[in-house]
Amino acid sequence: FKALVPLLSDSPKRIMVPISQDGAFGTASAEESHLLGSFPAGFVRSLRLELPECRFQLIDCGQLPWEKGLARLVDKVSNALEIGITDFGLVKPALARMAKPQQAVSPLSANDWLLVTGGARGIVFECVMALAKETNCKLLLTGRTPMPEGSPAYLTATPDTIADAIRAHEIDLVRNQGMKMGDAKRAGSKAKAQWEVKRNLQRLAEAGIEARYEICDVSDAEAITELVERFGADAISGVVHGAGIQKSNLLHELSDDQITATIATKLTPMFALLDCLDWSQIKLLSLFSSITGLFGNAGQTDYALGNDLIN
Repeated sequence: FKALVPLLSDSPKRIMVPISQDGAFGTASAEESHLLGSFPAGFVRSLRLELPECRFQLIDCGQLPWEKGLARLVDKVSNALEIGITDFGLVKPALARMAKPQQAVSPLSANDWLLVTGGARGIVFECVMALAKETNCKLLLTGRTPMPEGSPAYLTATPDTIADAIRAHEIDLVRNQGMKMGDAKRAGSKAKAQWEVKRNLQRLAEAGIEARYEICDVSDAEAITELVERFGADAISGVVHGAGIQKSNLLHELSDDQITATIATKLTPMFALLDCLDWSQIKLLSLFSSITGLFGNAGQTDYALGNDLIN
């Protein structure tokens, strides 16, 4: 599709994409699900927003061979992006309100360690801190942000002053250390991440929450496996997989390495954890996905693909 973008931009086409679930996008039968047969869906939902002049159709052929599903719909152009072929005729997805849970009781307790990927910053941190406050569980946080050597001034900044502190850090790198502005900006982003990790660990300590922070690239299966083995697989009672990479670019602007990294950060940790954890001891599994996988978003084809795969 990267190679096709210039052609499709100049000469819009109708694009039919067959998939295989149950004919109703995984809602009709829990017994006969084809999980991997649905994987292009999030990607297509995003790509159609980047190529609005093209007519996309995502077809769940169910039990039909793809060529028969395409033949059945080739002369039927629908305004719906997603069309399913069931025994009862053609269907399209509809949104429905989720039922309220019967009970909101966490399975975690004070003696449980929760392994969190991408958990030291951002919304994932805020969620697991709230969970730890409610359940008294312990947090094993992972991330790729290394802590700085020494005690740079920006680490002591407050939320109100961190922007000025980072700007001063970048100016110092350019003026006094001869760094180019682009490199200084990247160093500033890293410094901001370091400040956020340090501040969040301090917030946990002040709240009386036991936590450890381990530097780990969870897109590396060996790295996360080694971390689990070093910590002790039998000591981990829950998993929150929150790691992700989101850098908005149109499909033709993305490099293959960027696409691979986005997808690997979503999938590799789960495959590795499936192999190295004792799942009879796991009380909680929570995966951070994205609404992008469900609805699509221009500039996030790779991100939508990764999130739809994890779904």
